[in-house]
Amino acid sequence: MRNFIKNNEVRPLELTTGTSDGINVGDYQAIVFLCQFAASDGDNGIIIQHSDEDDNYSTVEDGTIAVGHEDEAIVTEVYRPKEAWVRIDSVGAGENVDSGFYILVGPGEAPVTNDVAETIKSELLATPDDD
Repeated sequence: MRNFIKNNEVRPLELTTGTSDGINVGDYQAIVFLCQFAASDGDNGIIIQHSDEDDNYSTVEDGTIAVGHEDEAIVTEVYRPKEAWVRIDSVGAGENVDSGFYILVGPGEAPVTNDVAETIKSELLATPDDD
């Protein structure tokens, strides 16, 4: 998370009847969707779809995410998408996704230091034991 803001872009979802516009993820490492339904009858969900161009979308394997209540938000990440374009689509008997945004996750960069080499060659990140 050290370079989170530097390498990422946050944008609003453009939705038409519960389906987002296609998003070009070709230069990014991942995409994170954060969205919510207008209402839910317990049978709502989204599917993640992808395509090599901005047409003829197919559902990503294991790409269906269900939600049970209208006050639940959906947060899902597509890490290293196999295709250049990704979108979400609403599924189920209830309402469509009515709002949300997405984060395009850029490639990571090594942390910069003040030494001559300007880049840390290795780094150890440790956490305390869970007691």
